[in-house]
Amino acid sequence: MTSIIVSTPPPVQAPPTPTSGDTQVLGPLTYVPAIPTLSQTWTRAQTFLPNTLLLAGSISGALILNGPPAASGVITWPAGTTDFSSTGGTSQVVMQAVQGGPFTVRQLGISDLGGLGANVAAFLATPSSANLRSAITDETGNGALVFQNGALGAPSSATLTNATGLPISTGLAGYPNNAALYLDGTGNFTSPPGSGVPLFDSAASAAAASSTTPHIMVVDESAQAAYAYDPSTTSAATITNAVGRKYRNIEKVLTPKMFGAVGNGIADDTASLAALAAEIQWRGTGRVEFEDNKNYLVWTSVPSAGSSIMSFNAVKKLAMNFNGSKISIPINFASNAIVVYGIIGTDCENISIYNPQIVQTAYTTLDSAKGTQGIYLVNACRGIEVHDFLMPSGGVSGFSAVRNNANKGRDMFMSGEFTNVYYPASFQRSGDQAELRYKAINSGRSYFPYNVRQHQVTLYSQNGGTFDDCLLKVYANNAESNENNTLSDIDLHYINPGRTVVAGTGSIVRLAFDQWSATPAAGFIRNIKIRFDVDTGSQFHPPLIATGKYLSNSSFDTGVARGHIMSNIEFSGFVNLGTQNTTGMELFTTATGYSGGDFSLETVENITFRNFSQYGASATMNMLANCVTRNLRYENAFMAGTTTYGTIPAKRIDFGNNVSIGAVKSFGETGTPGSAGYQAYRRQADGGIHCWGLVTATGAANTSVTFPIAFSAIPTVVCSSTAGGTTSPVNAVSATTSGFQVNNPGTSVVVAWSATGYL
Repeated sequence: MTSIIVSTPPPVQAPPTPTSGDTQVLGPLTYVPAIPTLSQTWTRAQTFLPNTLLLAGSISGALILNGPPAASGVITWPAGTTDFSSTGGTSQVVMQAVQGGPFTVRQLGISDLGGLGANVAAFLATPSSANLRSAITDETGNGALVFQNGALGAPSSATLTNATGLPISTGLAGYPNNAALYLDGTGNFTSPPGSGVPLFDSAASAAAASSTTPHIMVVDESAQAAYAYDPSTTSAATITNAVGRKYRNIEKVLTPKMFGAVGNGIADDTASLAALAAEIQWRGTGRVEFEDNKNYLVWTSVPSAGSSIMSFNAVKKLAMNFNGSKISIPINFASNAIVVYGIIGTDCENISIYNPQIVQTAYTTLDSAKGTQGIYLVNACRGIEVHDFLMPSGGVSGFSAVRNNANKGRDMFMSGEFTNVYYPASFQRSGDQAELRYKAINSGRSYFPYNVRQHQVTLYSQNGGTFDDCLLKVYANNAESNENNTLSDIDLHYINPGRTVVAGTGSIVRLAFDQWSATPAAGFIRNIKIRFDVDTGSQFHPPLIATGKYLSNSSFDTGVARGHIMSNIEFSGFVNLGTQNTTGMELFTTATGYSGGDFSLETVENITFRNFSQYGASATMNMLANCVTRNLRYENAFMAGTTTYGTIPAKRIDFGNNVSIGAVKSFGETGTPGSAGYQAYRRQADGGIHCWGLVTATGAANTSVTFPIAFSAIPTVVCSSTAGGTTSPVNAVSATTSGFQVNNPGTSVVVAWSATGYL
């Protein structure tokens, strides 16, 4: 291989340094290195000293520069030679423009590197953050590169899902008002305008904030409620910040706690419960959950008469669950003779209240004039449900429905228990279609409906006051229609297994007509069913059943026909009135200690005792003459004691089988088939009539007997002079379709008779 070399020549070695034993001493010499200028040819690898050139000669040989070569030079390179490298100090590059042509040796540059991505060379030349962003193809954001211990600065946004090390003790500072977010609920956070969700630890701190953010949500952590910005809200559940912005409660389920109620029985929660009611009123609907087993104290200061704890008007859907909590009223009504209200609903629909409890803590006396009216429904309230209502220590009323205009409430349900509450269930011209299941203990009047329809009632009563326990009444009003002057379709199951009673004029059940206005009007009581389960033991007891007819001034109404109609009344069940009772029933009597009014001019029809047993009354029934227009019927009935019908026409008593009412019995029963002066009849299966009675035949002449009904043909008449029905010498003579005569027996004798025929 032949090449021309232009390079730094190798140094010439100097002669050895003389030693101390050398006798030759050379003078100063100058060494001039030899520079080979002739072409050299090597057939194998040659090695030169440092800073010399090594050529390995062949067509595929290599040029190796050992050490720093000349800054530049020209070599005529063999054709086909392609592999060469530079070693040593500063990187050098050998540039050959044309293969086999001259080459240049110089400093290695970035432009000499191949295969780089876009903008990588610029970053290598100038390694700035901007050039790095240009070289990277999947970056986000902009700004300067930040290393681990550098400051993050102010990014436009960030997601810190997996971030750690947030300094809770100092929070996030630097925002308006220098507010900070504290996870322990001791501070608050406010955002710059237009972004973020400010959080406040309490409604007070939110109201005091001066955030100018127009669209934010406030979280009241202590009340566990969220509030949304609403500049037009008129809600009572609104907080307002320092710059006048309003934030409205947006919770779907409300609690008294959201409105500041404590529920510890010490703090006064009156205003909080009123605010809760106001929010429901504003919404027109809602759901309320009281905290479990709280005691909400109200009215530590005596309110004005007529005040209410919560009041709703035209609310259309509300569910309220007390969850075992109660409302306590500490008013001493003995010295503060006022009436207040628990919950008032006016023209409300679809209201469900669960487990309400209202407690009078300072006045537990039974009182109809002062105290608390529990749940009070006014006018067209519909779809009302009250479950497990408790008033354990007094009150004027428990569950009441009233009507102050032409709109009547309907579709109601109530269950509960009431002690020392005068009117546990009261329906005053309102409350049709009601289902009631409740217990009344020591109440004044457990069930008091008037001018209503369609009640299904199961009443467990332990009452024995001086007033009627159940008063079913019509207040006849000449300004109302006959429809509104009607009490109808009442099904009452009355249970009283141990009634404690006192002497007085109160019956267990009274049916009565009364006048609402000074100008009398007609009233209508019809389709009433009363089933008894009563055992009073040996206590003195007023009547089981009584009636009344009164004027608007509460005096007995006598001597004038009002057009009243009492129709289709049925009594059934079991009654033990005890051994000291004076009477079992006072029906339509004019004026006694228990009943009053003149029914003889009114229509009374279809009064039935069916599957009925009564024990203990010394006088079973007392009834006014001519009061029953038609059909006083007994069927499967037993009544102990003496029966006094007055002078009621015997034709109006319809006896079925198995009847024993005092001395009056079904024909064929053991003993006397009737009582002197009285008659009875019953219908036969074939449509015929069988009637019977007792008559005292004189010994001076024949004795006439009038049948209680008129036959279409002369009936078959049988007479007997003994109670057992033994044939006697007395005979029926001169029989007609309306009666017969008993022939003169020659001496006074009681004759039992019966007649069978067809109408």
